[in-house]
Amino acid sequence: MSIALENVKEYLKIDSSAFDDELIRMIDTAHAMLVGAVDNLDILCALDPNIQRKADMIELMYTASLFEERTMTNPEQYSRVIETLIGQLQNASDQTDEKLQDILSQKQQEANNR
Repeated sequence: MSIALENVKEYLKIDSSAFDDELIRMIDTAHAMLVGAVDNLDILCALDPNIQRKADMIELMYTASLFEERTMTNPEQYSRVIETLIGQLQNASDQTDEKLQDILSQKQQEANNR
């Protein structure tokens, strides 16, 4: 789930709707970047609210960076905070891979039993 436009506008202190379309595209880009960087992000977020909070912060910060810089187009330009948070989520994904496989297997068995 992507962060809300209202949260981004509050973070950036934007009161008008002049940039809404642009911000929505940036929110979508930030979400796609994070989903591409972290395997099984949706499942991880469902398992741990702390991971969801970190994911939301990454999306918020990345969206703000896209808006403020307007030139940030490659991963080498991520801020150190964003890099650190993405690394933590990637580690969480690696550490829970076996647990995720068990959950996916259970869901598949449930679907087959229907």
